[in-house]
Amino acid sequence: MSNAVSGTEAIRTWDEHKISLSALQEKYKTNISTGLNDEQAKSARSKYGNNALSKKVGKPWYMILLKELTGPFSLLLWAAGIMNIVGFGISD
Repeated sequence: MSNAVSGTEAIRTWDEHKISLSALQEKYKTNISTGLNDEQAKSARSKYGNNALSKKVGKPWYMILLKELTGPFSLLLWAAGIMNIVGFGISD
């Protein structure tokens, strides 16, 4: 929990939207029109990793089905179906 709090506190110190473009170029050691050169890009990639989203781990299909079958409205429908079967059995 403390990591999440410190992460949100770090956001408060961001000032990139307030400083000039020349100061932004100086801060990130880049050029606004040309970007990073190949050496800088390789260095940043080795330091920070690829600029890609991590793959989201999905839930198995049977867990999704179980969740759908045990929701509040689904349980109401299950109860109504069972009462219908019991009522049909009693009427004979």
